[in-house]
Amino acid sequence: MSLKFLSKDEAIQLINNSSYFDTFNINELMIRTNGKGRLYYLENVIEFNKSDKVVLVQLFNMVFNLMKQKINSLFPTCPIYLIKMKSGVDWDYPFTIENAIVLTEKVINQYINCSQQLQIDYQQKSGYHRNLVRPTIEPILSNACTLFHEVLHIVQRKPTKKQYDIIYNIYKEWGFSRIMPTDLKFNEKLSYVPISNPDGYNFNYLVKVRSTINVNSFQLFLPTLIYSQEAKRPRGILIEVIPDVDNKFLITNNFNYIEAYQQYTDMFRDVHQCLYHPNEIFATVISQWVVQNTVYDKLLPTYNLF
Repeated sequence: MSLKFLSKDEAIQLINNSSYFDTFNINELMIRTNGKGRLYYLENVIEFNKSDKVVLVQLFNMVFNLMKQKINSLFPTCPIYLIKMKSGVDWDYPFTIENAIVLTEKVINQYINCSQQLQIDYQQKSGYHRNLVRPTIEPILSNACTLFHEVLHIVQRKPTKKQYDIIYNIYKEWGFSRIMPTDLKFNEKLSYVPISNPDGYNFNYLVKVRSTINVNSFQLFLPTLIYSQEAKRPRGILIEVIPDVDNKFLITNNFNYIEAYQQYTDMFRDVHQCLYHPNEIFATVISQWVVQNTVYDKLLPTYNLF
């Protein structure tokens, strides 16, 4: 697997050539960028230093080794690029553009500090043996899990036919159905500002959830993100969707915050984050299973697919 640290100039070229930012509506782009638009991302690209590269190579070696051992059929077929940005960009959440993983200075420094603390622990504890493939120190595993999560997003964006079938069959088991944005209708001005998920396009999946009124019937929802003025960051919601004529779906102004809608959260028990898109649920479940040995029997009943 090819891992490449993009220089500032290379990263700027990739950002300029990407259609990623074209998916944002103008209100969202202004929220994300303090009113600057795409220029904000270009201004915030910075160069990797030697310490960055050392710790990231170590973590990605662990990621790729574990991936080959446990889930080789989903191994990426394209090179993985890395972009570094200043702290604060996109709330310091790692995200992907094309086949590049974007990490902020704050996140990388956390990785470096964690690695340095691990070295101190090794020196202080007699008989403490280092496992270069899979250290048992939880902070290291958590960091590797985050990077593994982002690698899976690149696979989701650029899958082979076999990889697409593996992923989408699991989505269907979970109750998701793939749609086109043109299948949706907006009959009124929305009262919320949707926030694009950089690792999975908005408005591509509906989910069937058991009704709160009749256990034998289901409701359709569009899971997505909105910007919360209170939290000053995105929050996951379920937008109520009504089937309409011509196989279309009407988007309403009614929504529920995901964490408060138990019928939905119960479908993904033990997954406590990233429930706003099947790409996120899948990347969370698979990365935690592979890296941290977390078992999700109800969500991944067909391990033989891997």
